Order: sequence, then structure tokens, then C-alpha cells
Amino acid sequence: MSTNTGMTWPIAALCMATVLLLSVGQVLFKAASTGWVPHDWRTWCSPVLACALLTYGAATLAWLFVLSRVPLTLAFPFYGLSFVFVPL
Repeated sequence: MSTNTGMTWPIAALCMATVLLLSVGQVLFKAASTGWVPHDWRTWCSPVLACALLTYGAATLAWLFVLSRVPLTLAFPFYGLSFVFVPL
């Protein structure tokens, strides 16, 4: 765990970027699920699904970086913003 207990502006900005990436990923997953047929290989090769997975992967890596820099108690409230952004 990091010894730094404060939230700096760059880390706060990265938190916001991570939340936005998570929100975009959710919207892309929803778009990819339209017409979803699990046993059809073309469904798994969808460009929208690939973008959703890459977006979520990038968000996960960014979130790990954030959590390595600040305590979860400071970072996690930002995560709740995704519940605001996704419906928008």
C-alpha cells in the first residue's frame, strides 16, 4: 500500500478518466449485446465487443495504478460516478 494518503490533482484526473472509460465500456458492452447469439462465432468477433473489452482492460489497468497511489477510501467514491455517467 502506498504511504501517500493524499489525492493529488493528477491522480484525481486519472480517477475521472478511469470512471469515464468504465462508463464507455459499459455502453459498448450494451451495444455488443444487441443481437447477441452466444453459440455464433461471429458474435464473439464483433468489433464493438473487441472495443468494449479493450476499453475495460485499459480502465482496469488505470484503476490498479490509482489504487497503488491512494487508499481505496479516497479512490472508491469516484467509482460511484460511473452509476451517474452510464445512464447519460
